[in-house]
Order: sequence, then structure tokens, then C-alpha cells
Amino acid sequence: MKVLAVTASNTWGLVLLVLLLGYGLIDVPRSCMRSARLHDRLTRTYFSLAKMSLEKAEAEETLEDVLDVGLTRYSLHCSSTNSSTRVVP
Repeated sequence: MKVLAVTASNTWGLVLLVLLLGYGLIDVPRSCMRSARLHDRLTRTYFSLAKMSLEKAEAEETLEDVLDVGLTRYSLHCSSTNSSTRVVP
């Protein structure tokens, strides 16, 4: 009976260890260590900043394209309405 109890507790311990090692038990200390290392944190921040800068540049480019198309359509609309309302002597 004693052997069965020891085997069951070892099995339960190993199953629990495998489940917890997958994410929770390892990830918490890992994230604490990562945030404590300033050089790595600075590197990740620079990477995020570069990514956000690239996204900002793409958004500005898209905005300029949209404004150019809108301005062109508006000027064409204004020129067509102005020519039709002009009175020729």
C-alpha cells in the first residue's frame, strides 16, 4: 500500500510539474528577469519605437494620398461647376 501511495504522489507531482512548467510557473520569473535587465528592456523599447515610427510614416503617406485624391476631385468638381455657371457675353 505504501508503494502505491508513493507512486501516485510522484505521478501527480510530475503531471502537475509538466502542466505548470508549460507557461505559468516559468513565465512569471522569466518576465521578472527580463524587466530587470535594463539593456534588454532598452533594446525592446528601441525595436517597438522603430516599428511605431514605420507605422506612423505609412499612415502619413496614406493620408497624403487620400488628401491628394480628394483635392483633385474637389478641384475637378469646382472647375466643372464654375464653367457651367459662367455667363458668356
